[in-house]
Amino acid sequence: MPIWEDIYDPNESEKKLMRENPEFSKTSIESAYLAQTVMTFLYLSPYQQHNNGDAFRHCLWSSIVAKRTSPEWAIRWTTAHEEGLSSGDIRRKMDINNNAEGIKSVRESPTLKVSDLIYRCCQLIHQGRLRKVQKKILVATDSSGFNVPNIFLVISERANEVLDFIADYYKEKAEERDADENSALHRCIMDDYEYGFNILVSIMDVNSSGNSGLTPLMICSTCSHGYKYAGKLIAHGANADYKEENYGETALMKAAVYGNREMINVLLPASNKKIKSNNGFTAYDLAMNENNLKIAKLLI
Repeated sequence: MPIWEDIYDPNESEKKLMRENPEFSKTSIESAYLAQTVMTFLYLSPYQQHNNGDAFRHCLWSSIVAKRTSPEWAIRWTTAHEEGLSSGDIRRKMDINNNAEGIKSVRESPTLKVSDLIYRCCQLIHQGRLRKVQKKILVATDSSGFNVPNIFLVISERANEVLDFIADYYKEKAEERDADENSALHRCIMDDYEYGFNILVSIMDVNSSGNSGLTPLMICSTCSHGYKYAGKLIAHGANADYKEENYGETALMKAAVYGNREMINVLLPASNKKIKSNNGFTAYDLAMNENNLKIAKLLI
């Protein structure tokens, strides 16, 4: 069962639209889930009612629906969603207003990416162009409650759209380090988060190291899946012959120690296999020390 069937309870008007256009309806419901997820990251809680977070969610939801279907459909669906509230209900007025602003963003700029729509909705919130309920009246939204999330949380949850948003608009957050001084790029490799890696590799220092002294390329040498990332790191300027301080080993040496054949194959064209560690060992020597004979043959 698709996840949207578990989290969305359509009303009668929405069910009618579902029969009319199942594809657009599915997109509309999945977009509601995406908007809820993004809002939870930016406003720290999934429970936002009639406040800035709620206004943001409606604005983003309607804009994503408009982008992925059409503005006309987005109007129909988001209006149908408000079926249970009377036309004079202040909550309905709030939602209709915020939905309209989201749809307007797509009408004005139909080529915007989802990360751009997130930023646009944030702007509308901070500029007071959306509406929230305060003391039973509609008032302008403001910046209270907004939060740019920790990038490591975003990576652990594999929140692609939020990561895009950070990479596009809050690059300084992408430079944050974890408790071990590892970068977000390190974490994507360790967690085998390919989408995140592909976003961050072009905007981050590919030769940075954490407390362990390992660069992202060296991290690849210690992971069985690291070969998937190594070529792109080298293409973006990773120094294959960089020596970490503790043992003076290169990425090729690390791969030799770990018996990482796939990494050896990627690294050899970019590496000097005759470089020696602080202890005077080459990658070949280290492979032999670990009894990785098949690896050693590649390093002769």
